[in-house]
Amino acid sequence: MARTAAAAGCQSISSVRPAAHVLLRAGRRELLVVEECGKGRSAVFTADMTWQWILKANKPEIHRRFWRNLVTWLTRSDYRDAAKTVYADAERLQYQIGEEALFRAHVSTVEKLKEQLKSAKIVLSLTRLQSVSEVPVFQETIGNGPGDYSKRFALGTAGSYRFKAAAVAANGQTIDSDTLDLQVTAPDVETDNPRANLRLMRRIAELSGGKYFDFAQAGQAFDALLSRPVGFSKPSVEIVELWNSGWTMAIFMGLLIVEWFMRKKMGLI
Repeated sequence: MARTAAAAGCQSISSVRPAAHVLLRAGRRELLVVEECGKGRSAVFTADMTWQWILKANKPEIHRRFWRNLVTWLTRSDYRDAAKTVYADAERLQYQIGEEALFRAHVSTVEKLKEQLKSAKIVLSLTRLQSVSEVPVFQETIGNGPGDYSKRFALGTAGSYRFKAAAVAANGQTIDSDTLDLQVTAPDVETDNPRANLRLMRRIAELSGGKYFDFAQAGQAFDALLSRPVGFSKPSVEIVELWNSGWTMAIFMGLLIVEWFMRKKMGLI
């Protein structure tokens, strides 16, 4: 597809084959080049990193969408595949609990199945994958014949799901179908956005009677802690068992010895 050489920030492409397509550029440098060869596909992404899209630009959704779409294009057929009539698709491949998913189905016309597809029912279904079984979530006949169909559905439980689109003939036989797997996860605020919420930290300091120090003022924070008076006291209660003490035993033995000498002196022994 292309010859590359190392360069700052990305690989520098010296040449691009005529059949390849340059989809992204940064100035004169090619960033994304794709090519189809028969039923195979290949892509070259020359940038050395994309993590800055999340941490610096705060665009985690764009980062996920870019890699999802690139991998999906490399590994799945598109609507130009003449061997298929039904294609399942989703707006995203990963959702969080409570988010609404957009499912799509495209039904194209194939000459040898043209008459069957005219009256075929288009059935969309969603199942939850559990071990070796699939638990039905919904199944709906959304229309008839070739065309584009879509359905929105709120995902309320974490786990793996399988979306299926099928064209079903009048006799109940499936003409063609396609499936798509997706993941639903519980939201994790800490890992989804690792950047410090400075506004929240200032608010917490204000409500708790404290003070906010940024990085440049970090040295002043220790001085403020040392000079701050104690705002509260907590009583401490300690129970000491006198009998379980060496001094108690020594006093007890001493009293017994004194008593013995006094009784001896008075002739009581």
